[in-house]
Amino acid sequence: MASIHARRALGSGGILVVLSASFASSRAGESAPIHPLLGGIAGKAVDEQGKPISGVAIAARSIGTRETKTGEDGAFRFDGIPPFERYYLRARKDGYCVTLLDAVPVQPGRVTERAVFRMRKGGTLIVRVRDTAREPIAGARILVAPPSGEVLEPSFPACGEEAFSSAYTDREGRAELTDLPPGSHRVTADHTDVDQDETGIFVEIKAGARVEIAFALTPATMPFPEGYDRTVRDEKARDPHLGRIAGKVVDEAGAPIAGATVSFRTQFHGFPSTFPTGTGRATTAADGTYSLEDLPPTPRARHHYYSILAEMPGYAAGLIERVDVFGGRKTTANLTLRKAGGLSVRVLSQDGAPIPGACVIAGPPRPWKPFEHLAWRGPVVASLTDLQGIATFRDIAAGDAHVRASHPAFAEDPGAHRIRVAPGGEASLEIQLASRTP
Repeated sequence: MASIHARRALGSGGILVVLSASFASSRAGESAPIHPLLGGIAGKAVDEQGKPISGVAIAARSIGTRETKTGEDGAFRFDGIPPFERYYLRARKDGYCVTLLDAVPVQPGRVTERAVFRMRKGGTLIVRVRDTAREPIAGARILVAPPSGEVLEPSFPACGEEAFSSAYTDREGRAELTDLPPGSHRVTADHTDVDQDETGIFVEIKAGARVEIAFALTPATMPFPEGYDRTVRDEKARDPHLGRIAGKVVDEAGAPIAGATVSFRTQFHGFPSTFPTGTGRATTAADGTYSLEDLPPTPRARHHYYSILAEMPGYAAGLIERVDVFGGRKTTANLTLRKAGGLSVRVLSQDGAPIPGACVIAGPPRPWKPFEHLAWRGPVVASLTDLQGIATFRDIAAGDAHVRASHPAFAEDPGAHRIRVAPGGEASLEIQLASRTP
């Protein structure tokens, strides 16, 4: 039995939600009981000749992410997982192309057995980016368009929305992209300090081979964004092509919060994107200040941007959804954290039986945006009930909260349940769901 705990670490590329449930993630060939209100996914990973591939990391995402690996026979299985209409599956192993399966359904009491990954050997692309004076450009974003019909995004996007592989150049102006699908690719480089490369370079990737290409980019002739003064530089910047985000974390009274963790990740139209180089997290000093260093600038397309998260035990997480970064400059991002408490929600059927795998959403008493509970640690959060029907929230904002519960085997909850969470306290709530009428 594999326990699923709260995921707060960066770099997983996943939607970060609170998971209190303990469900099984077993390899195929093992038998694990399935609760009638839970489901499962079974499948296998094979190569182009249909031979099984062992040791493939399989991730399944809906509300949160579950992981397992294929056995010697290439098979994998997730047992006892909450039923949802759409799970997104990813298969990954060094030397093979990342392979995705979209919209795999899971129904209560059933195992979906059609998840077959056909994996191909991949190739490697090394890209070097310099300006016309042959000086390396750090933080340039490299985009690689895959062969037609393929979706490749190493960070495992929530909806397979980004049909590109991407990376950022290091201080030597070098980026390495591995396990690319064989075939013809269009490669572009983008940085706000240079004129955008519109044409790109076409390369042929072969399985097991390494290809190297180089860009020589012209310094920008037009300011970006409009009115941007390139002569003003951050005195603490360690590289003229990289930026930083700095600010202060305070409580509601304006007092500094020392020891808070401040993290960043990049977003693509609100979904997690490739994690860039640079410092991923920082801890606030005694005066509440922090600094995230060596960040690649926001690309000209502007649909990629940074999100900043501040966390401290006893406080609700603070989030700034969009922050732009520019080379050689400091972007200020201050955060205010509210006192928090705990919340336990028990979901039962009308006859008092616990409902495992129910999705419980809690947030402020206001209209919620569609899918707001899937945002990165925003004010609206989601949790799944365990085998006892209990969902647990830690460090939820103190004050009034609205709570909803749902499960596909039961009728829709007619409305939100209101509860008050006291600072430092533990609130509890019980929700009953009616049986779904035929």
